[in-house]
Amino acid sequence: MAVRWTSWTALKFLYLQLSVALAVGLLGGLLNGLLIAYLKITAILCTLGTQMFFIGLAVVLSDGRSVRVGAPGPLYEIGNGFLFEIPISFLLFIAVACLIGFVLRYTPFGLWLMLNGSNPKASEYAGFPQNKVIIATYTVSGVLSSLAGIIIAARTINVKWDYGTSYLLVAILIAVMAGVRPEGGYGRVVCVVLSAIALQMMSSMLNFMGLSNFVRDFAWGALLLGFLAIGRFRLTDFFSPQFRAVTASVQRPQARK
Repeated sequence: MAVRWTSWTALKFLYLQLSVALAVGLLGGLLNGLLIAYLKITAILCTLGTQMFFIGLAVVLSDGRSVRVGAPGPLYEIGNGFLFEIPISFLLFIAVACLIGFVLRYTPFGLWLMLNGSNPKASEYAGFPQNKVIIATYTVSGVLSSLAGIIIAARTINVKWDYGTSYLLVAILIAVMAGVRPEGGYGRVVCVVLSAIALQMMSSMLNFMGLSNFVRDFAWGALLLGFLAIGRFRLTDFFSPQFRAVTASVQRPQARK
């Protein structure tokens, strides 16, 4: 009976932990959305500023030390357990990706978000709820960030204020590799999923080769610059059949009459 009570208590404590973590992420994303939507702060500057604010708050609350997560048993299963021989964390990743893809493709919110990214002026003149879309987008991003933090904590059972800071460049690289436009307006979830898997495979390959983390950071930076240059100068157009056909028609001399 004592074992059952202990297990049930640990499970309830786990639900409390997850709820608090998701609520903190929601509030953080909501703060970003409000600042960007109503104060018109540049998005990247606003998010970097609030990131420093949240990191400072975490350092103060944790005293700069790692903190052991309570109820490690059930939480450990989320980060390291398997379901049908598939990691639970990977199943969560696929489920969230499918949900986001459905929302972006089949709901009005997805249409508003894409139009707001591609042409903010047109979305404003069309009467779309621009500020609400921005606030909702950053709020969802905050919730997803807290979910990622939960999985990181579940894998290590210890959390520290600097966990996740190294993923900033990786997240940007995944989006750019997937063809997501930095200025907004275009992106496919399936490409983001494949880009994340490919980058993880490259990271594992570098680890198997025995290379240091500094070499990996150098490789990520070089890849990011390369993909940004490809997107900026549209270098992929040189390999498309349409571009070759147009170039040939332009260069072909006209027949004399």
